[in-house]
Amino acid sequence: MSAVGRRSKRRWIIAATSAAAITMLVASWFRAPVKTQVSETSAATKPATVSLTRVPTGEAALLDPTPLFLPTEWNTARKEVKLPESRGAFAGYDAKWRFDVSELKLGLPTPVRVSANAAEALLIPAPGAPFGGFGRSDAVMEPLIGRGAFIEVVAVGSGRRILAEALTAARAPGGGGWQPLEFLAAVDAAGLVSLDLTARSGLEEVDVYFTRYLAQTLRIGARLAPGFYRICVGP
Repeated sequence: MSAVGRRSKRRWIIAATSAAAITMLVASWFRAPVKTQVSETSAATKPATVSLTRVPTGEAALLDPTPLFLPTEWNTARKEVKLPESRGAFAGYDAKWRFDVSELKLGLPTPVRVSANAAEALLIPAPGAPFGGFGRSDAVMEPLIGRGAFIEVVAVGSGRRILAEALTAARAPGGGGWQPLEFLAAVDAAGLVSLDLTARSGLEEVDVYFTRYLAQTLRIGARLAPGFYRICVGP
C-alpha cells in the first residue's frame, strides 16, 4: 500500500473514534433516572432527620431582623414597677414632728443681723465701710491761686526748663480768649539783649502787653543767665 493510502486510512480511523466518543458522551446526558425502591417497613422504622447549622445565640441576636423600636428581651426590662400611691411621693415615710438637738443637723450658716437703715448697712465691719463718710462731712477745698497768665522758660541749647511760675499780677487786655504766645530771648551779662515774638496770641493788644510785661515788669533779662531762651506765655 502506498504512503498516501496509509495516511488516508489513519484519518478515517481517528474520525470514527472521535465520533463514537462524542455519541457516548451525548447519550450519557440524556440517560433516564434510576428509580430506587424504598420499602414501607424501612421508611416507617427509620425516622426522618433534617441537618441544620446551629447559629450561636449572640450571632443570632446580631442578625435578628426585628426592628429596634419593638420591645425585645434585650431592650426591655421584665421587672414589675410598683406605682406610687395617690397620697404623694413621700407617702412611704412616716411623719416626724420632733427632732432631738443631737439628731437635727441641717448645717445652716450663722444668722446675720440685718441693718435697720442704709447708713448702718454702710458701716458693717466686714468687708469694711469704704463709703461710710459720704455725705457726713464737708471736704475742705482750698481755692486755686488766681493768675493772669503762666510763664515757662526753656534753654534753647539744652532743652532744660529754667523757670515755670504763675503770673498773678498780669492782666491781659480783652477779657480772655487769647492763644499762648512764644518769644525767643537773647540774654548777655548786661541783661536782656532782644525779645522776639515768634508765636502770636491772635490779639494785637495782648501781644504788646506781654512783650512790655516781660521786659519791664518781670525784668526777665535780670533773672536769666547769658544765653538763648524760648519763653512761652499762656492763660
